[in-house]
Amino acid sequence: MTRHAQIPSTTTKAVVASWAALCATGMWQLSEHASTTGAHGRVMTRMTSDVATALHWSFDQNLLVLAAHPQCPCLAASLDALKTVLAEQPTIAARILIFEPSQKPPQWDQEARDRLSKAWPDGTIIIDHGGELATKLGATTSGHISLFQANGGLSFAGGITGSRGHRGDNQYLRALQQAMWSPTNEPARTPVHGCPLQSPCDCLP
Repeated sequence: MTRHAQIPSTTTKAVVASWAALCATGMWQLSEHASTTGAHGRVMTRMTSDVATALHWSFDQNLLVLAAHPQCPCLAASLDALKTVLAEQPTIAARILIFEPSQKPPQWDQEARDRLSKAWPDGTIIIDHGGELATKLGATTSGHISLFQANGGLSFAGGITGSRGHRGDNQYLRALQQAMWSPTNEPARTPVHGCPLQSPCDCLP
């Protein structure tokens, strides 16, 4: 008769406990990453003529600018939400600033910019070499949105997702909607869940 070796119960418990600890640690790290917000720069509170010219905007309607890193995996959620919001306000001029480094590193995805452009066929795409325009706007994190009124005043600055890659309704998206419909003298500001805008690659996994 074949006999099978029996694993001592204490060893089994130790293995299970270690496995559970590893799972818990992994889940915590994922949650921590998803909820981590990006840095804010010095936000431009009133549009200047030089930046308006670079954005092909003539102060004739409200303007929304999205600063985007083409390799940021968190960006798709912002784009989905933004398309929905702009469908409600078709009179707003939309611009997407796509960051492109002055010197592209070996890991730079040359096709990411084209994929992002195809994902936004109805918007005006502006290649932001070296992140110059985004820096002037105060955008340092991919997914940062700036909303300017026709008089040049800022009415919203920040992100519109509840966490990195999160799709669906959230308080930050509602803040943008409120700023679009009923702007106030004090611009609404929200955290941005995304990758560093001027990163040489995408988010860490």
